[in-house]
Amino acid sequence: MSVMTLPANLDHLTADELRELVRQQAEVITRNDQELNWRQTKIDKLTHEVAYYKRHYFGVKAERLPVEQGQLFEETLAADMAAITEELAQLLKRSLATGHTQTPANRTAAHRDSPRTGINDLRLWLPTEAHR
Repeated sequence: MSVMTLPANLDHLTADELRELVRQQAEVITRNDQELNWRQTKIDKLTHEVAYYKRHYFGVKAERLPVEQGQLFEETLAADMAAITEELAQLLKRSLATGHTQTPANRTAAHRDSPRTGINDLRLWLPTEAHR
């Protein structure tokens, strides 16, 4: 970038010298504007390129699991689902054996007929166990 320098005392310059000074300053301003435009274009281009590489590096393909890891995840998921199903079956057997019904004691007939909204309190549905 070019730097504009001014004479020490502008009062002693003639009209032609002032015109020449203004012309020189206009050229410096034009060169500076062109350089700023070029630099801004370069910054925009590099920003776009960085965004492209970020998408390429951190994109969906990079987040995909390898085949072995995906199979391990599926096996773990299946085992967890089987354990949860077994636990629910045991809870159901225990609640039926102790005489608990599927309807909690504090739900009246009016409540049973009303549509379910909001958060359900699971403690009402699970059997209670006394801890000593």
